[in-house]
Amino acid sequence: MGLKILLVELPIDSWNRYARRYLPNPGTLALATYLKSKSCDVKLIDTYAEGIGWKKLAKFIRKEDPDIIGSSSYTPDIYGRILLARITKKINPSIVTVLGGCHVTLVPEETLRLAKAIDYAVLGEGEETFFELVQALGNSVSSKDMGNIRGIAYLNDDTLIKTEPRPFIKNLDSLPMPDYSLIPMARYTNSYYFPYPANQGFSATFSRGCPEKCNFCAESAFWQSSWRGRSAKAVVEELKVLNKKYGKRFFLFYDDNFMFNRQRNIEFIEEMRKSGLKIEYRIGARVDTLLRDRALLKDLRSVGLTALQIGVESFDQDVLNGMHKNYNVEKMKELSHSLKEAGIPFPMLFFVIGNYNDNRKTLLDITRKSKKYGFNAIQVTSLTPWPGTHFFEEVDNRGLIQVKDYRLYDFKNAIMPTKYLTTQKVDFWRFYLFFKWYSDIGVFLSNMKNRYLRHYHLYSVSILLLNIFCYRFIHFFKIWNLFWYNRLIDRIHKEHAEYIKLAKSQK
Repeated sequence: MGLKILLVELPIDSWNRYARRYLPNPGTLALATYLKSKSCDVKLIDTYAEGIGWKKLAKFIRKEDPDIIGSSSYTPDIYGRILLARITKKINPSIVTVLGGCHVTLVPEETLRLAKAIDYAVLGEGEETFFELVQALGNSVSSKDMGNIRGIAYLNDDTLIKTEPRPFIKNLDSLPMPDYSLIPMARYTNSYYFPYPANQGFSATFSRGCPEKCNFCAESAFWQSSWRGRSAKAVVEELKVLNKKYGKRFFLFYDDNFMFNRQRNIEFIEEMRKSGLKIEYRIGARVDTLLRDRALLKDLRSVGLTALQIGVESFDQDVLNGMHKNYNVEKMKELSHSLKEAGIPFPMLFFVIGNYNDNRKTLLDITRKSKKYGFNAIQVTSLTPWPGTHFFEEVDNRGLIQVKDYRLYDFKNAIMPTKYLTTQKVDFWRFYLFFKWYSDIGVFLSNMKNRYLRHYHLYSVSILLLNIFCYRFIHFFKIWNLFWYNRLIDRIHKEHAEYIKLAKSQK
């Protein structure tokens, strides 16, 4: 196929580089791999990993002169994706710009009307849809005749065309294993969870979606509360490649619900034992699935399970019920006992604050009950109502959303008040709980006895100190260095605010 395709990951500012996490976007890599398997001329540039800024990216686009540029959207970076499309059209108006990902899937009309420089939106799972779009463009199919391609949206004479949804791929093993030669593997590092050389850390994703219906979750909306996983054999084969060929030993599994399929977990344990792989990994899991499969935890530990990211969200049952989290908070003591019995060295509790019923007591319970149940690591994020979800519509209709700037939809900023707290107070509480926990001398002394907890605790303290003493200094230089970029992004935000006003006036 003759068309040149360039897939782009955006530059990220210097403040985020402090996190020492340079990991590939699994969706973009899967798409590039699929297109390559179909003999497409495809190239993927990860500007973040390569250390390439916006100006160098523009030069790269001019040099490559692709026929199609694609990227994947998430709400906090949507303005950057729009800027990429505008820069592309300025370089060469004939380049076809395509946007996929969660944000444009959930709000396609808003995105396309705000970003006239984006020619097509790929909605939902991207591999088959993007390939069919490439085929149609290669055959010079006009935009009026693109309606036969399932799973796309575009504007035709200012009329939104949204085609029939494309069903999800039933068997993920039918997709090729990610082709890691497409990305700069030597540039990827991770020292966030594991006290080992950063260049031995990496990420991988082996399933798509989650069957649960937590109202605040964009992934649940994107994957329509479904779950599909690759076979245990395919999972271990990929881990072998990453370990033997690229020297990766410590993994973050980015699955939304790794523990969902009990039978696959059993097969995974068997395949790992047969492989002889000596790796360590972190998974994300729910309280209820961990309790359901507590008998497997010791076996998972024996094949490398080291860290658990547990979505507790809150210790208040009313708050949990409001989130549609269907587990009993009283089970946390039971979970703590099961994890200790299995010898899992690094369980971390994740909380979401800023729910409508959150108050001083529910927030203080986060640190108080985490200690009570014997946990040593927590992470606190702000509730983010993702555009296009039912939850967003619900709170927006109630007039609760006070922040319209999508750049702040990043888990770090309060978007709406609670019944008892302003957004400013929610922001304060997120910082305060983090400070209270990681400055606690008892937590500190306990964590120093465990190399994983010690590493994460000291890392968290460094982030805390940076926030307190250095943030303004770094923030100043970030703005100074990227002044032109911020000016353009601000312009897109203003256009977005105007669009929201217009859309509401027409309801």
